Amino acid sequence: MKKGILFCCFCLVAISIPGCEGPAGPAGSAGQPKFSVFGEVEFTADTLPTYASLFVSNISSIPTVKLNQDFIEFRNFYSGRSYYWDTLRTITEGDEVQLTISNQSEASATVRIPQQFRIQSPDPDSTFILLPHSHFTSSWTASGFSDYYYAYFYLNYSYLPSGGGTSKYFYFEMDTILSATSITIPASKLFPADIDSIIGSYGYFNIGAVNGPRLEVGEQGNITGDGIGFFFGKSYGGDINISLGITPTTDSGPKLKYDLKREQSEKFFKKFLEWQKMN
Repeated sequence: MKKGILFCCFCLVAISIPGCEGPAGPAGSAGQPKFSVFGEVEFTADTLPTYASLFVSNISSIPTVKLNQDFIEFRNFYSGRSYYWDTLRTITEGDEVQLTISNQSEASATVRIPQQFRIQSPDPDSTFILLPHSHFTSSWTASGFSDYYYAYFYLNYSYLPSGGGTSKYFYFEMDTILSATSITIPASKLFPADIDSIIGSYGYFNIGAVNGPRLEVGEQGNITGDGIGFFFGKSYGGDINISLGITPTTDSGPKLKYDLKREQSEKFFKKFLEWQKMN
């Protein structure tokens, strides 16, 4: 994954997700409802700066945002949310990161950036050929300071059914939280029983290490003070391109991979919106 693609993904999330402010929530120190926070700081590689992004909503004025001693640049205000993103070379893997959000009130959270890790198998430096009716298995090295791993898998292809007839389209997408350093997706989820031959295919897998609470119903998050919500430290472990032995079509190249990364970012934020509704 190219870092520039990741930047664009978060910018697109900021302008593409419809407004949803969620419940008013508990009162802050001034008796007003607490404002909502959703943010993350991600380490990708030693050669690239750490990337930070943050949404703040349900607040009367645009606040200042700091990570340790660095101010994070305000980018825009959309649908009731202030949006921030920036790159930082002062923060790297293993570092503790203090988030501070201030205006007439203040909220904070502390996370650590998980240590750098890497996919071990399949080889992330080449396209992996997934044989029809076989499982997909991946493993990666452990990441220090991580609370869990966040895995994302995508596969689509067209195929001719056994017994004849017109081609069919198959699509599978999955994101999941893991404590282990490996994952196996069974063939029964990846291949219909009536496949005769595959016409075209594209697949993608990536893995990230996360420091912070799980984004689940009933979880209170880790923002303290006059805010509620979530702040995460992340480390990117790599990605794998997957093919079923057929050269990907032109629509399944970099453009599709970019769209998938955007969808993944949107999905993670939509989970926060769902959390707001349920808490």
